[in-house]
Amino acid sequence: MLKEWVPMILSGLSLFISLIVSWNSWWRSRASLKIEKLQESIFLKSFDGCMKSDSFECNDSLPKFHSVILIDLIITNKSSNPISILEFSIPDFPKFNSYSITQDAFYITTGINSRTHIGGDIPIKYLKPEITIDPYTSIRGYVFFWSGLECNFDINKHIPLTIKTSRKTFKKSIQIDSEYSSIKKCGHVSKDEKGNIVELLY
Repeated sequence: MLKEWVPMILSGLSLFISLIVSWNSWWRSRASLKIEKLQESIFLKSFDGCMKSDSFECNDSLPKFHSVILIDLIITNKSSNPISILEFSIPDFPKFNSYSITQDAFYITTGINSRTHIGGDIPIKYLKPEITIDPYTSIRGYVFFWSGLECNFDINKHIPLTIKTSRKTFKKSIQIDSEYSSIKKCGHVSKDEKGNIVELLY
C-alpha cells in the first residue's frame, strides 16, 4: 500500500518545490526600488544668476532658472533585473528627464559678506534620466526641478515625488530640508573663452 503512495508523494513534493522556486524567481525579478532622501535637499527661492550659457554671448533661448528644488537621493535596485529611470516629477514644476537643462553650480548671496555655494569646483552630480541601474546596485545624485518665476514653496509640507521607470511607476513622499534666497535676484551665468565662469548681474 505504501509503495503505491510513494510516486504520488514524490510528485507532490516535486510540484511544491517547483512552485517555491518559481515564486522565488518572480519575487526576486519583480520591479523594486528603495528610494532614500538624504538630508541635503534644498529649495532655492532665488540665486546669483537665473540663466545658464556655455558661451560668453548671452543666449536668451535658454530657460531662466529662478526658483530651484534640488533633492539628494540614493536609489537602490532591489530586483534581479536591470531597471531604467525615465523621469522624475513633483507637482507644479516641470518634469526632470533627458530633455532637461541643468546647471553645474548655484551661488547664493545672503548678505554683504555672506555667500553660500552649491557645486562649484566639484559640479553637482545629477540623476539625469535615462538612467539604467544594474541589479542590486545603488546610485546617488540630485534630482533637479526649476521654475521660470521666483516662487514661494512651503518646505514644511510633504510633497509626492513620482519616479517613472521602464517597468513601474514609484512614489515617495519627501520633505525639503533647507531654503535659501539671494539678495542678487537675477543675472546671467556664462563662461569666457578660457572656460572660466563669469557672472553678468543685472
